[in-house]
Amino acid sequence: MKRIKVILINPAWSQEVCIPRINLGLAYVASSLESNGYEVEILDQMVERLSSEEVCERIQQISAEIIGFTCNTVQYGFVEETLKHLLNVKRKKRIKIIVGGVHARIRPMECMNLPGVDFVIKGEGENTIVELLQYIDDASKYRDVRGIFYRDEKDQIIETPDRPFLENLDELPFPSRRLFPKPHWLNSVGIYETTIQATRGCPFDCVYCASPKLWKRKVRFRSTKNVVDEMEEILKEFPDIKSFEFVDDTFTLKKEYVMSLCDEMLKRKLKVKFQAETRADFLTADTISKMKRAGLYWIQIGLESGNREVLRKAKKKIDLEQVKRAVRLVKSNRVYVELLCQVGLPGETKETAGQTIKFAQGLSPDSVCFQLTTPFPGSELCEQATRWGRVTTYNYNEYLTILPPKFIPQDMTEKELIEMKHYADKVAREIEVNFAKRTRFIRYKNRIKQIRSWKEAKEILLKALRLARSLVFQIIHNFNPQ
Repeated sequence: MKRIKVILINPAWSQEVCIPRINLGLAYVASSLESNGYEVEILDQMVERLSSEEVCERIQQISAEIIGFTCNTVQYGFVEETLKHLLNVKRKKRIKIIVGGVHARIRPMECMNLPGVDFVIKGEGENTIVELLQYIDDASKYRDVRGIFYRDEKDQIIETPDRPFLENLDELPFPSRRLFPKPHWLNSVGIYETTIQATRGCPFDCVYCASPKLWKRKVRFRSTKNVVDEMEEILKEFPDIKSFEFVDDTFTLKKEYVMSLCDEMLKRKLKVKFQAETRADFLTADTISKMKRAGLYWIQIGLESGNREVLRKAKKKIDLEQVKRAVRLVKSNRVYVELLCQVGLPGETKETAGQTIKFAQGLSPDSVCFQLTTPFPGSELCEQATRWGRVTTYNYNEYLTILPPKFIPQDMTEKELIEMKHYADKVAREIEVNFAKRTRFIRYKNRIKQIRSWKEAKEILLKALRLARSLVFQIIHNFNPQ
């Protein structure tokens, strides 16, 4: 019996930068399909720098029966463009097209009305897609598959009941990273890293985030044994990887869980580094100390705003003193700290944006990210934007670029918002340059440890010589000022 072949596509989501991160959701779907006997390939449009036409050419070469797209809001334009190019191929080869992902959950009808789409998966995709493909040749069974939209014989769009969240995440096979063209990348200190996820969901209801709608404010935890089993498997499969990026919304949400996870890592002597993201009000001295012992080298803390009233309107539910304390704790443990901030939240003014920049700068972080607030579908901000300002566009193609702003707070002009964004970026670049200078020898040392070829050795040697020359010139200049 012929195995059904499935192509999963991770569309590009930026015209400005390439973010070499594997899409864990797609990797989980791929592993679920493979464990049920399906043949799977992944096309990563961003990492492979593929145009929509090139994606279609690759699809024709692979000759698959099923095409699956993951789609968040900023990927929507690329998905739409690729599907338009794919229509002729679909007609000739009778391909079925499935769309899933964040935007498919939030705006399923928009995805269902994209060119050539046959099915939309409106929740977690791992079990849904496996069940759907079991009945793919029997349209009468589609109504029995929970968690999908499809078209019936009259071309009417039908929605089936929701599929409950998977309660035991340990049941899922580990993500198929090997299917991605770039399963790892160099992190900020020159170590090969990959992503991993210990939990799903977030219990908070920040106005700028779609998570409350996606996860119903429910959090599910994998067992710590299961997480560390996956880490060990990754280290065996990819010997170059020495670091992990936990992509959980709030890594330290449950203190006893994090302590147990770190204990498991230490017990197995993994000798790896890792980074994570959390909230300032969920960091304690003993937690950060244990995480450091287990390999924590970098932590992101959500500040969002340096103004208390803006934080209140954003429903962030943190205090600025908590942020100061958290940063001090992290620094005292010699862990790098990055602050995550926004410019343009509800209630923002030119003055409050300046307060955020000044507050973040005053904490002397190793990195700071200033994002323009964007009213993503599913967020309270998107649904009630007129309460706090105005949305400048609902065209998802325009979400592919940072500027112009997509949301203007009622007490700011677009010009003021852009000016504050440029100023914030200037501050962020200064902090980034300073960090790069402080850690350059660490990066070179780590890169030297990971040399696998003469080409890599030559490249690193040339960089080291350039660095040494610049240092010599700097020393000479300091001794002989003009």
